Amino acid sequence: MTRNTVVDRKIEIVVCSCGCRKTLNKYDSRNRIRVYIKNHSYNISHDKQFKIGNKPWNKGGKLSLEIKQKISCAKKEDPTRYWLGKKRSTETKLKISEAKKGIELSEEHKKKLSEAHKGEKAYNWKGNRSKIYGLRRRAAYKAWRTLVFERDDYTCQECGERGMYANAHHIKGVAEYPELVYEVDNGVTLCERCHARVDKYFAQFMKGGY
Repeated sequence: MTRNTVVDRKIEIVVCSCGCRKTLNKYDSRNRIRVYIKNHSYNISHDKQFKIGNKPWNKGGKLSLEIKQKISCAKKEDPTRYWLGKKRSTETKLKISEAKKGIELSEEHKKKLSEAHKGEKAYNWKGNRSKIYGLRRRAAYKAWRTLVFERDDYTCQECGERGMYANAHHIKGVAEYPELVYEVDNGVTLCERCHARVDKYFAQFMKGGY
């Protein structure tokens, strides 16, 4: 139910449960049951509050078929929603772990799990970065870096510092221009400080974001 949904409000006058003898509508604006006038629950002394063995006011109430269907549909659409913001106890985690031990998944099931968490569906997806990192492990990439460093005499082309830990930066990004990844003219030598200033991804990497 959204905020803008118009609800036909039910009317049933009852006496406030705090003992003040004032009356209120049993249903609020969203047809939820209430037993106190606003803030009157604070008027109850501790000896009148709920005690172990007392019957809760909503015990024995039955949900309508319509409400049950709504709950069922909501859980089917997002079965993990129930656990959002909640934590399982260590005992519960151990029980779940023990129950799953020895269960062998079929190859078909493994393939489905793999497809469900691949690429953009992965929880830690950060925009096709894995292909870029894969390129950097190749011998051709190392040769490209060396050529860029030698051309620039191992000197940062932004601040002019020499003898620092040099970085080879792609002028045109690898993700947008993969065909230029090994072009020497698309590379420039930078120190780490200047590299972080011109490349937001490298700056995040330096901060531990990747």
